[in-house]
Amino acid sequence: MVSKEEKIRELEEKIDGLKRKIDGLKIEESERSSLEERINVAREALKEGKVKEAAGIVKEIIAKVKSARAKPKKAKRPAKKEEGVGKEDAVAALKRAKGLIDAGGVSEGSLKEAQVKFSMGQAYFREGRFKDAVEALKEAENIILIAREAEKKLEEVEKEAAEEEEVEEGKEAEKKPEEVEKEAVEEEEVEEGKEAEKKPEEVEKEAAEEEKVEEKVEEEKYLKVIEDFFGRLERLKGLGGDLSPIEEHIRFIEGARDAGDTRGAAETAASLEDWLDQYISALEGKAEGVVKGEEEGLRAKIDEFLRKVEEIENLGGDTTPIKEHLAYINGALSAGDIKGAFDVVETLSEWVETYLDTLHAPQVEEEKAGEGGGRGGGERG
Repeated sequence: MVSKEEKIRELEEKIDGLKRKIDGLKIEESERSSLEERINVAREALKEGKVKEAAGIVKEIIAKVKSARAKPKKAKRPAKKEEGVGKEDAVAALKRAKGLIDAGGVSEGSLKEAQVKFSMGQAYFREGRFKDAVEALKEAENIILIAREAEKKLEEVEKEAAEEEEVEEGKEAEKKPEEVEKEAVEEEEVEEGKEAEKKPEEVEKEAAEEEKVEEKVEEEKYLKVIEDFFGRLERLKGLGGDLSPIEEHIRFIEGARDAGDTRGAAETAASLEDWLDQYISALEGKAEGVVKGEEEGLRAKIDEFLRKVEEIENLGGDTTPIKEHLAYINGALSAGDIKGAFDVVETLSEWVETYLDTLHAPQVEEEKAGEGGGRGGGERG
C-alpha cells in the first residue's frame, strides 16, 4: 500500500515535470499564465495535505498540456498573388471551399465563420475581383481544415485522460475495504488538522484566489459573447445587411470592450442577438429565393446556347475557336457557378448566332432553288 507521504512526493515530482514542460511550450502568454496558476494551486493543495484535490488538478494540467502541444498553429492569412489569378482559379476555389463546407464535421461556430468567408468570396467573384475571391475562399478552407484538426486532437486528449482515469479507478477498486476506510480516515484527520492550523491570512488568501478564478471564468464567458456578436455582424455584412439601426450599440460595445468593461459590452451584445439572428435569417431566405429564380433563368439561356453549339457541330461547323471557353462553361456549371458560366455565354452568343446563320444560309438557298424548279416544271407542263 502506498503511503500518503509517497503519494505527495510522487505528485510533487509530477508538478515539477509539468512546470518544465509548460516553460518549454510555444503558447500564448495568457495560456501559460493560466497553466502556471493551476500549478500553484496544486502545490498549495499538497502543502495543506489535500492529496485528492492536488491529484485532480495535476490530471487537469496534464490534459491541458497535451492539448496545447497538439493544438495546430493558426493559419497565416494567404498572401495575395500579384498576377496569374483569373476566373478559372476563383471557380476552382469556390468548388473546393463549397465541398469542405458541405462536408462539415466541425463545430457550428467554425462552420458559420467559414460560411461568412465563403459568402464574401462569392460577392468578390460576382464583382470580378478574382484575387480577393480566391483569398476569402482560401480562408474559408483553412477555417474548416484547422477546426477539423483541432477537434481530432482534442478527442485524442480526452481519450487519453479517460484511459488514465479508468486505470486509477481500477487501482482503487483493487483495494480492500479496510484499506480504503483507513486511507479515508487518515486523509480526513490530516484535513481537519490543516484546517485548524490555518492562519487568518491563509484563509483570506485562499478566498481571494478562488474569487480570482471565478472572475476569470466570467471574463471568458463575456469575451465569447462579444466574439459571437461580431461574428454575426460579419455574416450580416456579407449578406448586404444594413447596420445603421444598431451603429450606436456597436460603438458602445467596442468602446466598453476596449475600456475593459467586458460585462457591459457582453450584456449589450446579448440584447441584440435575437434582432441579428432574425435579420440574418430574413436576408438568407430572400437571397436564396432571388438567387434561385435568377439562376433558373440563366440556366435556361445557357442550355439554349449549348443547344446551338451542338447544332453547329451537327451541321459540320468547327467549334475549335471556342473550345477553351466551352470547357470553362462546363467547369463553372460543375462548380455550381451559374453566373460565371452565363458571363462567358454572353460574350460568345453573337459569334454562335452569326456562325449558325452562315451554316444555315446554303440550306436556305437550296430550298429556294428547289421551290423555283418545281414551279417552272409546272408552267412547262
